Amino acid sequence: MPKSSNRLALIGMMGAGKSTVAEILHTQWGFPWVDVDRKVEERFGAPVATIFRDRGEAAFRALEREVMLEICQSPGPTIVSLGGGAPMDPDCQRLLAEEFWVAWLDAPASVLYARAQSPERPLANLGFEAFEALFQGRRRTYQRLSDVTVDVSVRSASSVADDITKWWKDEKHVRV
Repeated sequence: MPKSSNRLALIGMMGAGKSTVAEILHTQWGFPWVDVDRKVEERFGAPVATIFRDRGEAAFRALEREVMLEICQSPGPTIVSLGGGAPMDPDCQRLLAEEFWVAWLDAPASVLYARAQSPERPLANLGFEAFEALFQGRRRTYQRLSDVTVDVSVRSASSVADDITKWWKDEKHVRV
C-alpha cells in the first residue's frame, strides 16, 4: 500500500453512511470528493436501481471500475465513497490496495439493513436473509482491504468523520 497516497476510500455495506461521512470529510479537509455511485448514475443517465434492472449488475460494476480508474489517473488528494459491492471486484481491490488508504464503516447487518431500506437500493430490497448473506460474503474482503475500521452502529456521521480525521492525522502525520 502506498503510504504516501493522499487518497482515502470509504467502503462498507449500503446504509453505513459512506457518502454522508465523505461529504463531511470533503468539507473539513477540502479534498475533492467523488461518490462513485453518483458518478455512474451521471454517466448512465439513470439511477442505480434502473441500471441494475435494465443492464444488470455486471454492467454497473464495469462502470464503477471505469470511474475508479479515472480517479486514479487524476493527481492529488481525493476522498472516494464506494458502493458496497465495488470492493468485491478484483480490479477495484487492486486499485484500493495500491492507490488508497481505506476506511471501512462497519455495523451489524441488522442496523445496516434498517438504514438501507429504499427503492433506490435494489440489493437491500431482497429481504433481510439475502442482505445478511451478502453482508457476510463481503465482510472478509472489507476487512482485508481496510486500514482502519470504524463502528458506525450508533454514532453520528460527524463523530465517525472525527475518528477518521484523527486516524488520518496520526497515520499520515499531516494536518487536514
